[in-house]
Amino acid sequence: MISIRTAEADDAAAILSLAEAFIHESDWGLSFDRNHAWGRIWSHIHDDTTDYVTAWDGSLLAGVCHVGTDRDYTQETLGYVIKFYVMPEHRGTPVSRALMNAAMEWFEARDCRFVFATSTAGVGTSGQLY
Repeated sequence: MISIRTAEADDAAAILSLAEAFIHESDWGLSFDRNHAWGRIWSHIHDDTTDYVTAWDGSLLAGVCHVGTDRDYTQETLGYVIKFYVMPEHRGTPVSRALMNAAMEWFEARDCRFVFATSTAGVGTSGQLY
């Protein structure tokens, strides 16, 4: 059974492993920086404007939706899907939809006027990212 929740400090190592899998799967030719990634993950777990919505299959991290808010140049709060990654074995399952539904609830709780997403995946030619 899949459970969805926001990340806690104890989840940082699992998120780090998922981030490494994402970078290695990407075909952009990027190099994973473990120290930088650890600092970024740790700070985003503890920041009031960012979070990781996580999907767990028992004790295994199945996917993450990294979310954040910002006012940019506006009076309104805006939401951002910073990263979205589902482990290959959980693609084509309800994990992606559950993550995005929980992310939208996260944005709604923060009164985000709009939510923006970008894509940097570069994940192969299979056509199935989620």
